[in-house]
Formats: sequence, C-alpha cells, structure tokens
Amino acid sequence: MRDMAQQPLSSSRQIGPAGLNRVLELVALVEDYDVAGLHAETDGGWSLALGKARLTWSADGTAVTKTLVPNLVIPHWASLLGTPRQAALNELRVNRLLSEHWPPVPVPLLLGTSRRGPSMTFEAVDGAPLGPKFPISLSGPDVDGLIAIALALQSYQPRRRWFRRLHVERRLRLHHRSDLIGDADAAALTLLAVSAGLRWHFAHGDITARNVLRDSQGRLVLIDWEWAGMYPAGYELAFLWFSLLEVPGARDKVAAAVPGHHQAGFLLSATLVQLLHLQMWLLRPNPHVAKHEETLRQLLQEVRSNSRKARPTLAPSSVPGSPLPHSSGMERPISHESASSA
Repeated sequence: MRDMAQQPLSSSRQIGPAGLNRVLELVALVEDYDVAGLHAETDGGWSLALGKARLTWSADGTAVTKTLVPNLVIPHWASLLGTPRQAALNELRVNRLLSEHWPPVPVPLLLGTSRRGPSMTFEAVDGAPLGPKFPISLSGPDVDGLIAIALALQSYQPRRRWFRRLHVERRLRLHHRSDLIGDADAAALTLLAVSAGLRWHFAHGDITARNVLRDSQGRLVLIDWEWAGMYPAGYELAFLWFSLLEVPGARDKVAAAVPGHHQAGFLLSATLVQLLHLQMWLLRPNPHVAKHEETLRQLLQEVRSNSRKARPTLAPSSVPGSPLPHSSGMERPISHESASSA
C-alpha cells in the first residue's frame, strides 16, 4: 500500500477523476469517526482516512483499496468485538465468499486481497452513501430500499465454520458490570437469548444509511462487511431500526417489516445494539444519548413483559456472572485463530 502525502485536499476541484469528488460528501456525512481526511497520492490517486480504515483510489478512479490503519488503540470493552485486525480479516474472508457465492443484493466487485495490512481492492462504486450512520432525514424510498436490502439477505445463508458469532453472554456480562442493566433485566434478556424459538442467520451486521451507496445507475450497493457473521434472525432490521431514531416514521416502517417468527430475535438484537452503543458513549458522550436511553428503557420494558408472559424459572447459572446454558449461537465468540486463518 502506498504512503499518503501529507497534503490534504480541501476542494473538490483538486480531484482529477470526474465523479470522484462526490466522495467528499462522505467526509461531511461522517459524524462518529475520530479521523476524516482526504490526501493526495504521489502516483495521482488519493486516500480518505476514516477511523479504522484508509480508502485509496487509483489515479483513474476505477479501483479502491481498503486497508486497516495500523497501531490502533481501542478501549478495553471493545475487545468483546474482537481486535480491529480480526474484524478486517473477517471482512476479507467474507468478501472472498461474496465473490464466490453472490448475495441477493449488489456489492462491490472484489479485485484482490492481501493479508498484509490486511487490505482489499474493489471496483470503485461511482456513488455516495445514502446518509450518515444516524441520519436526521431520509426519503421514504431510501428507507424502503434499506429495509428491502435487510429482507433480501434473509435468503442468503452460507455456512462456514469460521464465521464470527454474536456472543450474547459476554455482552450481557459487560453491560451488567457497567450498570447499564440490573439483575432483573439481565435475567430477562438471558431468557430471551436461550428461548427455543430464537433462530440464528448469517447477516451483514451493520446495515445503515452510511453503508449503502447509491451508484450512478440508481442501484443501492451494500458495503463494509467487517461485522458479518451469525446473528439472531431479525438482527439486520434491528440495527437499521436503531440507526433511524431521528428519521420521522422510519422506525415504524422497519418494525412493521419484521417477520412474525423473527420478533424474538429482533427484540433481543435491538436491545443488544442499543446497550452496545450506550456502552461506547460512557467514555465518548453522544449528544443524543438521552433519546437512546429512553429507547433502552422502552425495550427493556418489553423484554420484561415477554419474560413475565413466559413465566420463566431461571437457574443461578443463567444470570450474568455465571456461564449461560448451552444454546445455539452462543457457544463460540470470535477467536484469534478463527479470524486469522483464511
């Protein structure tokens, strides 16, 4: 990978290839990255630094390479998601899978990979994201398009032993220790997680307006598969639902699209996604945290209501702090070995 020249581009007129200046919109849309800068490359290309990754476009604008930023320091709690390198290697392997077994939604064409970095080179998409991770406005058709992507992926169910898996037990223990949930909520969430009707599916794991590009032909293209793996059925729509807090009517649309047999997974997933972000914001405040805390309160109220209807009898081993009973989807967290062997 080429080194970036230390000359940030401040104007779209400084970018040569026609159409690529639209990526400047991405810089303006990114609201939750520590780093966002555009830099010229010595060979005529240019790079965009965004948080954990660096995107480098070829001089002719036809290819883009995504490379992990080295020497990242992450908070201790983030280790439950795996290291940035593990996430990058997961994305590399998933994109190889996508190139062999095409999903039912448009994705960028993979041109090459390297475990050094690691890095992936794609055919560049001539387009821009629908919005930031937390948009304040989206058109009705764009919301419908995001829902359609999430629903379409339900039919894409590859099976690989190396898939990362959402580790519910670790999440609940962390949030319990951080006082984001109390004993009763932890027990109710545990019951929901081990319920017989909970199904696990392969999922992208991060469907938001920021991770969907509209290309020059009007297609919606799904990018950034670093968190892909096995999740409760309903997780895709739950993450999308979470991200659309500020878009009027959008959450109602998403919730209405959840299939009946995925309701338990949707509720569990929405709660876990909300808890994870509140965990992040304990150290890094978010201006909208009060709204998200209210969302969590409402979700936990629904979880407790479901728990009372089920009239559970939880053994002591079923609460955070002790091992959970064995259940599908909760036995194997992402491991150094599984993330590093391609």
